[in-house]
Amino acid sequence: MADGERPGPGDPTRVFLLDDHEVVRRGVRDLLDDEPDIMVVREASTSCARACPTWPVRC
Repeated sequence: MADGERPGPGDPTRVFLLDDHEVVRRGVRDLLDDEPDIMVVREASTSCARACPTWPVRC
């Protein structure tokens, strides 16, 4: 699937991990990495990092 395209049948479920504990994110990512139909596309530790991952944001 190219950027900007909508997912269709057979495309993996795309997941965004958001948790303030790195060990939790790592554990969930390890579990999801074993699933062929799930793809972790981004991770963040705060909602500010989630809001705009390319700009430095002050919360």
